[in-house]
Amino acid sequence: FIKAQFAGNMLVLKTLHGYASSLAAEIDNYTIPEIVGSLAGDDTILLIMRDGANREAVVNLMSRIVPRFTLTE
Repeated sequence: FIKAQFAGNMLVLKTLHGYASSLAAEIDNYTIPEIVGSLAGDDTILLIMRDGANREAVVNLMSRIVPRFTLTE
């Protein structure tokens, strides 16, 4: 994991090359009501949140799931 940034109702996570798919699978194994789904490429994960999702709750959950989770402005 490198960094994360919100864009509207989406959260974009950047990883090292080749790690996005496995990290997305780990996130998908959790039941996170705020997240509708995810898409993963080679080094990027796109998490799509429900309308009106609480960003703070998503950040707290990601902090427990993703090692060294940090949010970028």
